[in-house]
Amino acid sequence: MKTLPKTGKWPFLFSKSDTTGEKDFEEFYTKNEILDMEKFEDFGVIKSKLIFNDNQLNHFENIINTLKS
Repeated sequence: MKTLPKTGKWPFLFSKSDTTGEKDFEEFYTKNEILDMEKFEDFGVIKSKLIFNDNQLNHFENIINTLKS
């Protein structure tokens, strides 16, 4: 396991999947959100109003830029 990455290989474990008790699908959205089941064939998209604080977002962006530099 220690020598594989040096050769460009990574250890990987294959195992049989056990989905016992899993639901066919799960829904996590509120009454204030819109569920769009038409956009994609296999899953839905939850749409909601984008709410954010400009000052907090700009502050966060400034901190990230400071950390990057």
